[in-house]
This record gives sequence, structure tokens and C-alpha cells, in this order.
Amino acid sequence: MQIERGNTVSQFNFQTLTNLPKILIQEESEMYDKACGSCGDGVMTQIHNASVHAQSLCNITETITSPLLHVLEATNKKHEMELERIKLENEELKQQIAALSTELEIEV
Repeated sequence: MQIERGNTVSQFNFQTLTNLPKILIQEESEMYDKACGSCGDGVMTQIHNASVHAQSLCNITETITSPLLHVLEATNKKHEMELERIKLENEELKQQIAALSTELEIEV
């Protein structure tokens, strides 16, 4: 078996990558709700739990969401540049076809 690096990300891997932050946030929210349900009416405990929850969400954003966004933006820019290159190549090929068509009509 050989693992090779590809130029693109498969649809399944793309979906998994983009769903990861959502899943992690959902897990953190479930744990926060569970902690709030068992902590009683203590104001300080509620504030502490809310602070820990906010810190966890910021950590997910910093370590997962933000780098993922940068990768996706870079990939999008690369695709836009590739699309522009293909459009230019397409125009050049159209011009070559037109030139060849004109040349063939003259020879016939």
C-alpha cells in the first residue's frame, strides 16, 4: 500500500474537516449544559462554568477553526489562480484554432 499526496482534498475529507469545529463546539456545549444542570444555584459556580465554556470555545477557534479558515482561503486563492491560467490557456488555444482554420481555408 502506498499513500500519495494529492493536489486536492476529497469531498469526504473536506466535509470532515469543516464539520470538526461544529462537532467540538457541540460537545463543549453539551458538557457546559451538563455542568450547569448539576451545579445548583451558586452564582460563582455558574460564572466559573460560563468562563470555562467561553475559554474552551475560544480555544477551538484558535486551534482548529482559524487555521482551517486560512488553509481554505489559501486553497481558494490557488484555485482562482489555476482557473485564470486555464482561461488564458483556453483563449490562446482558441486563437491557435482560428489561425489554423484560416490557414487551412487558404490552402484548400
